[in-house]
Amino acid sequence: PTATSTQAADCAVNMTTPFSTVIMEGFLDFMADRYATPADGRRTVNAFIMGRRVNDSVDANNAAGMTLAAYITNYEKLTRMAHTALVSHNPEGRVYVALDGRRTVTDGRGWDTAAFLSVFAEEVALRGGYRWHTACELYADTPAIWEDDAATDTACFTVRNLGVLTTLLDSPAYRQGGESPRLLISGFSVPAVIRGGTPSDADANKQAASYAFAYLTCVQNGGVEALIYDVHTDPAPTAEE
Repeated sequence: PTATSTQAADCAVNMTTPFSTVIMEGFLDFMADRYATPADGRRTVNAFIMGRRVNDSVDANNAAGMTLAAYITNYEKLTRMAHTALVSHNPEGRVYVALDGRRTVTDGRGWDTAAFLSVFAEEVALRGGYRWHTACELYADTPAIWEDDAATDTACFTVRNLGVLTTLLDSPAYRQGGESPRLLISGFSVPAVIRGGTPSDADANKQAASYAFAYLTCVQNGGVEALIYDVHTDPAPTAEE
């Protein structure tokens, strides 16, 4: 890691020293060779999702106070290395920039999605372009996400404002070979109860409907490649319930 922190869940990968760079290069090539090379006519891996919540440079990817420019240089080097390793074994391989789903960041704990992607795209172009895509988490805090009008204008990306993100990715600055980056929803879950509430059959039905609503929204959007459900645990009913 680039730094240690008792507050950080994870640290950013260190690509600033020759030793750690060589270690990562060997690891990525090993993984690509092992899992992306055809076996019995089939490949088991076609993509690498690079990190998780990478625009969070404090909690999820602690980077010792790096500036955005320095952080992007470090992360883009890692992503480029992964792309090279993957396509050398699977020409159709894809790499995904794994965002945390925040549209805006006001507390200094990372960077806005638009700002992060803008600097990342510039770094890719500066060092020689390659195809990259985007993974992002979506947020939900109610079992009936289709009723949550507030979710269309929030600091985080939600199912209701998903079009904001795909429109951003469709901008000319991010197109590669005339095509926009694809979007992978890498983590999405819906609570069965509003925070502080208690479970009910009605809310559980709404929760199930919300997953269907999310899936259909992604299909209709046209810019989403896949929707991956995240691990989610709801509170257990009380003895009285």
